[in-house]
Amino acid sequence: MEAVAPEDWPCGSLTTIIDVDLQAQLTYESAVRLWFELMTEPVFGDLLHRHRHGDERVSADLYTVYSWGIDEHHEPFGDRSLDRLLKQVDERGRRPEWVLLAVEEESDNGLRVPGATGDCFSAALAVRCLEESREGAHFSASGTYWSPDLVAPAAVQADWCRAVKRFASQTAAAFANISDDNERVRTALDSALDRSEAESITMSRSVLRGYSWVTVCGSELVGRLGGASALEASGAFWRVHMFDHDAAYLQATERLNDYDSAAIERVFRALSPVLPAGVVKPTWGNDWPRLVHDDASRYH
Repeated sequence: MEAVAPEDWPCGSLTTIIDVDLQAQLTYESAVRLWFELMTEPVFGDLLHRHRHGDERVSADLYTVYSWGIDEHHEPFGDRSLDRLLKQVDERGRRPEWVLLAVEEESDNGLRVPGATGDCFSAALAVRCLEESREGAHFSASGTYWSPDLVAPAAVQADWCRAVKRFASQTAAAFANISDDNERVRTALDSALDRSEAESITMSRSVLRGYSWVTVCGSELVGRLGGASALEASGAFWRVHMFDHDAAYLQATERLNDYDSAAIERVFRALSPVLPAGVVKPTWGNDWPRLVHDDASRYH
């Protein structure tokens, strides 16, 4: 098979955001370790394994930012990198603004030969801490996988769902999603409504940050939506799972492939009472295909 340019790559992507409140029972260190433990295999597949076993075509880099442009660190990722990072955090007594592990199969001036369906060729895990949200940590991931139908393969989707669900459960997450249109720690709805990450995150206990193929809705918002029974009765979700901390895991369809305009509309209507006000309009370069172009406040 010949190498092709990015616009012709037969691939699909997944992204996730998870917001966690840190507390005595859940430290920054334990949350970060759990994040890497649960998400490494679902996100990277065998890509990181190839790097660890000497495949020179795969690069893996760990970036740590305490202050942009002033206090930034980078190292090739290895078996002890995470331990060194967390030791450094402990010694400084300060959390970094960003931690990013980026793993990628190198291309030939942007050209790639498509791999087997489901193989990952570029992915990242990140942890974000905001000055405006000192007691929180915000986890994100992205991965791109070879796929002839241009959507991440079903097996990859299922692996992500299991890992995100487990992480959200064990960390009592306030919000989470899985989609293919997040921008780091901004949801598509944040971007479409021009909401900053700080605004979106600090208000997330009272206003849902977004709605996606998979959405984890915090306990305060679940109560305003009528609880699990009302969410199930809405018909908008293929799966409704309540966590022990009373947040709800809401999966619209079994596969992302089936999350079409009708399914998106159902999720929007079901969650509109807790969504931010504002009309979603096309912007330069993005018409927001996973969002309803309407104002949720009309249905509050």
